[in-house]
Amino acid sequence: MARRRVAKKREVLGDPVYGDTLVTKFINSLMYEGKKSVAERVFYQTLELIKAKTGKEGIEVFRQAVENVKP
Repeated sequence: MARRRVAKKREVLGDPVYGDTLVTKFINSLMYEGKKSVAERVFYQTLELIKAKTGKEGIEVFRQAVENVKP
């Protein structure tokens, strides 16, 4: 714990593909043992799979799913 200053809260940057902070936060929570590139690959492949199966954009399905689980 810092004795002098409080750590400043940093803003979460958008992901490289969609530029969305929600996607970045989800990828960070999906990350295991610091393997961010693996988590990104899994997430983006999943979005491509959703697009292939449903015909809808994967990011839109993801956003709708997040909206559905919010209280």
